[in-house]
Amino acid sequence: MTRKDDRELLKAAYEAWDAEDWALAGERLEQLVRRHPDHRKSPVWYAAEPPPAYS
Repeated sequence: MTRKDDRELLKAAYEAWDAEDWALAGERLEQLVRRHPDHRKSPVWYAAEPPPAYS
């Protein structure tokens, strides 16, 4: 992953994750997987799931 916009997308995904904005984090990680399905970290991005919602 070398494109600046991809690095920014990854940063935005992890910032959303830290803010517990699971939907946005998931969208950003999915975008990365779609752009780079063969990247060595794509399985990590694909497998990242937010924790279950608390009732």
